[in-house]
Amino acid sequence: MKIFQLLLSNGANPNLKNGSCNETVLHYVPDLGALNICQLLLSNGADPNIKGGPYKKTALHYATAKGALNICQLLLSNGADPDIKDDFYKETALHCASGMGRLDISLALCNCKRRTEYLSAAVEQRS
Repeated sequence: MKIFQLLLSNGANPNLKNGSCNETVLHYVPDLGALNICQLLLSNGADPNIKGGPYKKTALHYATAKGALNICQLLLSNGADPDIKDDFYKETALHCASGMGRLDISLALCNCKRRTEYLSAAVEQRS
């Protein structure tokens, strides 16, 4: 945590992508299970809607795939758009959550304050 604080306080860009997969640090947070690092990055301007990786997914996709409900909730409360589709499968985080049988994350996505076209359709059970 201290290294992240040090880097950010010295002007590190929280949205900088790595060279190999075009992912930001926020994409790796679910693998670390680090809610505090996620909060620190978001409070320092990390954009939760940047796509990265080979399939061009957002941090919300990554957190959903990892089953990290707390990180999903934090991303959603900080502007993550649940309607963004990855560039390969054309799936949203809700597609991922429901496909994995993650009812808890599916409900969080459906109940987020930001009611969007796809989430409204899912809640109202229409296609």
